[in-house]
Amino acid sequence: MKNLNNVELREGDILHCMSNGWLAKLIKFFTKSKINHTALVLNIYGELMILDSQIKGTNIKPLKDWVKEYKYKYIISRPNKFTKAQKKRAVSIVGHTPYDFASLIFQAWYQITGKWIGKTYEEAKKRMYCSEAISFIFQFSKLWKRSPDGVFEYTQEHSDEFITIK
Repeated sequence: MKNLNNVELREGDILHCMSNGWLAKLIKFFTKSKINHTALVLNIYGELMILDSQIKGTNIKPLKDWVKEYKYKYIISRPNKFTKAQKKRAVSIVGHTPYDFASLIFQAWYQITGKWIGKTYEEAKKRMYCSEAISFIFQFSKLWKRSPDGVFEYTQEHSDEFITIK
């Protein structure tokens, strides 16, 4: 695991984050994972920014401010290619996509029972938690079911598309 200044980040990098706040502890408990958050690195006019979905919705923030505020440990999944279409999808959800509190409950239920009772694709695009946003950007299947750990597992299973930097 790295601290966010230990490696040169690139646009398109997915950050699989670990922390110990109260929500992080709940997410890790219900998903039985060490990973509790996902975020994406974007390059906006030459400055590295972080796109993520937090309580205030899906937004971008300068990398240095994000690092200072959250102090995550993380693992990087670096796509072999980050396309213009993926960046366009990323930018399309910034600033107006609220956080999806309800699906956190659905996600917990899914992890416990294996049965999804929540929303599906069209509804999932209206409100997103972190791993839904990353899944939407990269067009991972069943984005509405992906936990932060699920995004990490996807990148590991598709090692022909992503490299991992720990």
